[in-house]
Amino acid sequence: MMTSVKSRQTPDVQDDVGSPKLIFPRAQYEAMLEHLRSDRTQERCGLLAGRDGRVAYVLPVPNVLRSPVAYRMEGPEFAEALKACDWEPLGIYHSHLSAPPIPSMTDIAEATYPEAVYVIASLQAQPPSVRAYRIVRGSVKEIGLVIE
Repeated sequence: MMTSVKSRQTPDVQDDVGSPKLIFPRAQYEAMLEHLRSDRTQERCGLLAGRDGRVAYVLPVPNVLRSPVAYRMEGPEFAEALKACDWEPLGIYHSHLSAPPIPSMTDIAEATYPEAVYVIASLQAQPPSVRAYRIVRGSVKEIGLVIE
């Protein structure tokens, strides 16, 4: 089960943009954004599968909380998406409807996949602002995001 609820506190985010990058082919990036924009009444979420930091598949997963400030992935759709990722997602993505694309304190506390890249798209403005992070044991480092 994955849950995220936004907190009013802002975490300490270290800039690690010069190190590893997540590479999105344009089609996968647009597919992720299309999914995130498809319902602006709740946060949308899903998994990213691929190899060597390159996204090959965008796997939408329903937000079982149906909340504008929280998400949870569980159930058969989540299990199927994990299988498609060989149980190790390259990345986990979700939207922030009215907050910047920075992990909330809850996002950080509930980050249970240390090898995954956490992608957050803020839908506050158009086009959406999208950023990527590594979150390991409470430490947050921004990584580069490349769209080809």
